[in-house]
Amino acid sequence: MAGFISPYLNLVRNAFSVVRHNGGVIGSVWTLLRAGDLREGTLVGVDQFGNKYFENKKYFYARHRWVEFGDKQKSWWEPDASQIPAEWHRWMHCIGEHPPTEVPLTNPKFKQEHRINFSGNSRENYVPYTTTPPKIESWQPPKNTPS
Repeated sequence: MAGFISPYLNLVRNAFSVVRHNGGVIGSVWTLLRAGDLREGTLVGVDQFGNKYFENKKYFYARHRWVEFGDKQKSWWEPDASQIPAEWHRWMHCIGEHPPTEVPLTNPKFKQEHRINFSGNSRENYVPYTTTPPKIESWQPPKNTPS
């Protein structure tokens, strides 16, 4: 009988551990609303925007690293992949095995400060403008003056 209950007991223990890791019941509800799933892992590092990066080798290969976006970003409810800086992007996508907290990248002279992409969701988005005159001019109807 003990062998029958043991896997279910481990399942309940793991569930309580994940809920505890995500900040209790209320924190777990907020994480579910914002991220869509609950995970438990070790904190690997934090970037300059307040994003926290986690890793858990027990999960599948493509889902064993994840980010919890910080509150310093503009879009708290709608996280965007452009909020991840380049040095953390390579670690998230398994291009490099070591995070930038362990092995920092060299900064080339041409590297710019990271900015998130605001296209389509704010006043700071990029809007291109034309520098050529229009080929067709719009017709304006004549103004009739009452006689």
